[in-house]
Amino acid sequence: MSAGSILVVDDEASIRKLIRTCFEDDGYDVDEAESMASAHKAWGCCTKSVR
Repeated sequence: MSAGSILVVDDEASIRKLIRTCFEDDGYDVDEAESMASAHKAWGCCTKSVR
C-alpha cells in the first residue's frame, strides 16, 4: 500500500532522481516534473502555491 503520492518539481534531473529515490524508499508513489508548467499539465494543480 502506498504512503501517498508526491509530485517532485525541479529543473535538475539529478535532483529529481535523488528526491524520487528517497520518497520511493519510504513507500510513496512519485511523479516528476521539470517545471511548474509541466507540473500543472501532469497534476492540474500547483499554479500559485507550492508545498
